[in-house]
Amino acid sequence: MQPKAMWIVGLVLVTALVLPATEYNYNARTRVYVYTMGGNFHLTAAGSGLWHEAALADDGVSLTGGLGFSLLNVHNRFFLNLETDFTSATVRYRGSHGRGVNAWSFMIQGEYRLGQASPVSVYAGIGVGVIGKDEVIVPGIYDDWLRVDSVTEATFAGELGIKVSVARRLMFRAALRFYSVSTGYDDIDYWGGYWDSYLDVWVDDYGSELYATSIMAGLELHF
Repeated sequence: MQPKAMWIVGLVLVTALVLPATEYNYNARTRVYVYTMGGNFHLTAAGSGLWHEAALADDGVSLTGGLGFSLLNVHNRFFLNLETDFTSATVRYRGSHGRGVNAWSFMIQGEYRLGQASPVSVYAGIGVGVIGKDEVIVPGIYDDWLRVDSVTEATFAGELGIKVSVARRLMFRAALRFYSVSTGYDDIDYWGGYWDSYLDVWVDDYGSELYATSIMAGLELHF
């Protein structure tokens, strides 16, 4: 686990232990809320577009702002939330000035509070992420330069997180989010038979590749 991730997990645990378990805190929720988080954004080799240059990619600091709406509240224990947020980050490459990355995310989220006397809840979400990346020029593998064009791509988004009530209508939240893309493998020719004859077989198959990850922590305010 990265040091930043360990720091976030430790902060969540300490916060959960020192907070008083009062109905005043964790029941003071409204349907509409906003949140802001800062964290770390990372593009994988597939996400960067630098397949053979994965070692050149560094993580970038990100800032996220979002809006949420609680579709369902079951006895203040289970919540079904709809969220949308925007993330802005700069991912730096060795020898470059950095590449701007923006991500719009649309998530449906299930949240469960751990107990009647607990200010802590955990949540999981799935949805769609639209990631836009600016043009960048980075060193190539043969001492030349590579130009990577700007691009916008749609991805599957998933997340796991935790929320802790810290004051009336104010919560601390932290999450690990990942983005993945579906890659098609088609028009595959198979050779076989006793004389290695051409069978003219076409196979359509699909796989999923990790595109980007993000570790975030911040505050959620209910109106």
